[in-house]
Amino acid sequence: MAALASPSWADGAVATADDSEGLPQLTVDEWREVQAAAEAAGDTEAAEAAEYGKAVAENQAKAKTGKLVVVPMLVPTLIKKAVKAALKYGGHKVPKPLRPYTNKILNVLDNTEAWEEAGLTTGFMAVGIPPDASQQAAHWIVVFVG
Repeated sequence: MAALASPSWADGAVATADDSEGLPQLTVDEWREVQAAAEAAGDTEAAEAAEYGKAVAENQAKAKTGKLVVVPMLVPTLIKKAVKAALKYGGHKVPKPLRPYTNKILNVLDNTEAWEEAGLTTGFMAVGIPPDASQQAAHWIVVFVG
């Protein structure tokens, strides 16, 4: 099977979470919100993963100024937990077209070992997510993790 090309909307300018034409990255403040929601729900594991996501976002923000912060070595399991925490507790931070499908997306992520765009897209379509939303979700997750 041929690899899927990145969707045309992915090449656009930086977008907000409410913008269906782009892929938002969560900011430090948005990670704090995810972390607080996870803590309020008693989900310690997701809160810890959101803490890691916050540290990565801080590093990305400070990289622009040349002042990097120390972020622990990337641990694939922790990255995956952070993505799942964002989907579960991020609410309006998740791109608008993906919101109706967050539970299905989480289910596929729980049952998928390799998080690659083509495989995720196929998995999302298999659980009934429309092809355009499947590709957008897969691309957002791969960029998020990348």
